[in-house]
Amino acid sequence: MIDDFSRSCAALEQLVRQAGDLALGQFRRLAGDSVHLKGHLDLVTAADREVERFLTDGLSRFFPQDGVFGEEGAAVPDRSGRIWVIDPIDGTLNFVRGSEQWAVSVGLFQDGRPQFGIIHAPARDQVLIGGRDLRPTVNGRALDPPAALERSSAVVAVSLNPAFPASGRLAVMEFIMADARIELRPPWQ
Repeated sequence: MIDDFSRSCAALEQLVRQAGDLALGQFRRLAGDSVHLKGHLDLVTAADREVERFLTDGLSRFFPQDGVFGEEGAAVPDRSGRIWVIDPIDGTLNFVRGSEQWAVSVGLFQDGRPQFGIIHAPARDQVLIGGRDLRPTVNGRALDPPAALERSSAVVAVSLNPAFPASGRLAVMEFIMADARIELRPPWQ
């Protein structure tokens, strides 16, 4: 996947941590004029753009043959079959609202297939790393594989923003209901 993977992984973790620190600095002092609406409930902040630019530059420096695609518009063509995908602030709405439930997310696709991902939640000081042939870790601690789960006992939680139009929420619920049953109860239970 990546030449000299362990060194590359350490460099990537450092790059994503630096990007997270950059975002965290703006999170602590977010100004209302740095938030813009891209679409209905789709926000972008100055931090999104700055973090994406920082990551794009770093990834292009580390992997000059690889492409980069960013949620906020970064587009570097690939010459290797590998493309890095960036969500500079995954959870921008939470970021804007002052919730710590956001992260910097970077993934690698090779020939259109996901290979590797790294997520840094700087407000919670967590780094998650995993990949196709890489055991997932949280802050360097390997995660145990999940126990086998029967589909009939699986639980999926869905949260829909109340500002999203009712017709859209109903369409999502109809799609889910085709294969599931729904229990309505408060999220803290």
